[in-house]
Amino acid sequence: MLRGEKEQYRRDLEAHLEELNLLQQELARKEKMAALGQIVGNVNHELRQPLEVITNAAYYLKMQLDRNEIGPIKKEFERFLTIISDECQSATDLVNELLDFTRKKEAVSIRVDLNQLLESLLQRAPLPETVRIKRRFSRKIPMVFIDPIQVSRALGNFILNGIQAMTQGGTLEVATHLTRKSVEVVIHDSGEGIAPENMRRIFEPLFTTKARGVGLGLPLAKQYIEANHGEINVESRVGIGTTFRVSFPRLQAA
Repeated sequence: MLRGEKEQYRRDLEAHLEELNLLQQELARKEKMAALGQIVGNVNHELRQPLEVITNAAYYLKMQLDRNEIGPIKKEFERFLTIISDECQSATDLVNELLDFTRKKEAVSIRVDLNQLLESLLQRAPLPETVRIKRRFSRKIPMVFIDPIQVSRALGNFILNGIQAMTQGGTLEVATHLTRKSVEVVIHDSGEGIAPENMRRIFEPLFTTKARGVGLGLPLAKQYIEANHGEINVESRVGIGTTFRVSFPRLQAA
């Protein structure tokens, strides 16, 4: 075999191996998604009813506490009831997230002011005293045609992730920009950043580096953005921070 033919053979072999590797990864992803679907059904069945019973019981006990003074243990009752309620809500949110992830996303789109949508999300965000918000909203942002519930969930996830990434405090910058073809939302935190080896996996279902959670927040947010014909790009540097850049098509003038 000639030298040139050997080189071509080597390149072809490497290409086939790369293709095989990609096929194996896709197969593994589909198997994981199938397993996730089964898990969702089991979780929904096993958790829904006891969560509803616990939530209702906690609500009833709190009503009784509000009506009657029961001495020094009242504050302890209230503290534990709050813990029960919060944990029930977290578990309920998890069940809903799992169910939502496996459903096909169909956007119910209307004309939305992105600046107003973002302001509403920031007003509701759980903001620690050590984190401040810097708004850079463009006054020229036109209305966009999106599903406000889906997009709110996606952008709210990016905002919450940014806040949680700034464990030592910092600044969350939220900006809107207008380009020739799109309307952009930029969410930047000055937090810990994402390690390079994790960057390619952040939208992978069930991948997470957090102590709590199942790794569906970002994949679900990506589904929402794409269901609304949007695009998302992420940039991050360890110790510097992370930037989520989301763009939606501009409405064409009638």
